[in-house]
Amino acid sequence: MTILLFIAALLLYIVTGDTTLSAWLPFLYTIFSSLGTTLWLRRTDPNRARGRACSWFYLSWGCLSAAGKALGILVVLGLWESLTKKRIQDAEYEANGLGMLFGIVLGLMFGRIGMSRARRGRFQVFVIPRLKKICHGDFFAIGTALGDQRRINFGFFVAAVSIILP
Repeated sequence: MTILLFIAALLLYIVTGDTTLSAWLPFLYTIFSSLGTTLWLRRTDPNRARGRACSWFYLSWGCLSAAGKALGILVVLGLWESLTKKRIQDAEYEANGLGMLFGIVLGLMFGRIGMSRARRGRFQVFVIPRLKKICHGDFFAIGTALGDQRRINFGFFVAAVSIILP
């Protein structure tokens, strides 16, 4: 899906010539996707405190991954500029940089809130992107949907970034 977003952003840039739109397309898609999982966890988790703590981690992951996508778009636009020899205005790079900055700042803020909530409630947090889609929207199917599959805990990444960066 990420590749399709990059292609859509590049096509949007080619058609409109405005990188502001192409910069914010993947950013907003990632944020709203993460927001859907966040709200779903808050509504369906029987332990409301755990649902709130985990939802902050998912929202933080969405913001940090959106920042990564904004960085990817900066790289793609730089490559596009060098391959086509067409000059991209500095203001258009600034739009991508602003999206990356928003993602990092919001991701750090939400990550720290999530860590404090998880620590206060003594919860272990396991963040899996697209959890709602994997479980088909059924909170109680999480254990059976995931099974014994080994998955990377992106909650560790959120916590590490939130602690390391100021």
